Amino acid sequence: MTWHKNYFSHECDIRFMKLIATERGMIATRLRNHESIDSILDDVRESLERPSDFKRLHLLEKRDLWNLLRTVEFKLRHAHTNDYTSVGILVEKFKKRGDKNPVLFYNPQDQPCTCDDPQCCLTDSDFMLVISTPYQREELAPFTDDKVLIDSTHGTNDYDFQLTTLGSVDSAGVGVPVAYCISNHVTQDFIKQFFRVLKPKLTKSLTSTKVFMSDMASEFYSAWKEDFGESENVFYCTWHVDRRWTEKTKVKGLGKQAEVYRALVTLRNILDKELFEIAAEGMKNMLEEDIDTKPFIQYLNKSRGKRLR
Repeated sequence: MTWHKNYFSHECDIRFMKLIATERGMIATRLRNHESIDSILDDVRESLERPSDFKRLHLLEKRDLWNLLRTVEFKLRHAHTNDYTSVGILVEKFKKRGDKNPVLFYNPQDQPCTCDDPQCCLTDSDFMLVISTPYQREELAPFTDDKVLIDSTHGTNDYDFQLTTLGSVDSAGVGVPVAYCISNHVTQDFIKQFFRVLKPKLTKSLTSTKVFMSDMASEFYSAWKEDFGESENVFYCTWHVDRRWTEKTKVKGLGKQAEVYRALVTLRNILDKELFEIAAEGMKNMLEEDIDTKPFIQYLNKSRGKRLR
């Protein structure tokens, strides 16, 4: 390695220079005021009156603004650079809102649970955060009399915490979230804990519902049934059913595999009960007679009973 005290081979390329502090501050202020990225870019470019005034600011791109926006949003939403500390600070801050507090329950990891629920399943290593805004509790919860929708997402953060959303469908037919639960597990006991926290906090208490829809995990409905009783109808989310079918229709030959999948989709879209029963029985017989598709119909019989419905 050779060290040169004075090296002048490269010119100062303006493209690789950083924005000065005052320029970053000006843009950050406008982003905090919810001004659009396009309007900021237009103003910056229109500010160039003479070629001699050209500087790094006039090379501003959307990518620069998105990077700055992420920094601004982080500072606005995070009370501390450490996520564990930040969440604790925000929870304490929300407590000052009294009845308007959106945090209904908080159990941090590495601390014993302080709730007074004798059925609480949380240990020192468990995390749970239950959130529902006053609007959700007062205006959206009543829709759960008719429909309850619940689903979880996982693998979307570094901590492997899962987000469980309890929702419904409003009078306009639009899906609406009623409450959120962020936790390190989604077991039947955790879901029951979520429901027990939520139930007394709602303006209109959760009751049994006409329609309950979830993914294909049994924990959700089992937990619901224990606290609220049987629902008139229990459905699986179409997206999850379709995904499961795609995974399980691994029959010999791509053409036959596609044919089975199309038959399942056609069957799923039949709304007339009598016609559905006839079509389901026909498809079942067809799959059982074919040696290549027989394992799939055995899977259906095992996982959903001996009747397709």
